[in-house]
Amino acid sequence: MRQAGDRCPVSIRRGAVATKGEHHAAPAPTIEPGYSVEVFNAIGETLAVLTLPESHLESLRRDEILSVRSLASHAA
Repeated sequence: MRQAGDRCPVSIRRGAVATKGEHHAAPAPTIEPGYSVEVFNAIGETLAVLTLPESHLESLRRDEILSVRSLASHAA
């Protein structure tokens, strides 16, 4: 899974790689279903656990290459 939109906690941005966890059904017709996701750093330490709507997540593709960035260089 890859995050499709920017989120502010811990400098997590679009493209952050995450592990998809629990599915959350839509509680009402006007609310989108989503997932709990775990975002981690390059050595596997958890940075954040977020609940995101399905539209904010994208599957990784075979034609993509993972890369890393420093959290410190992008911190606000």
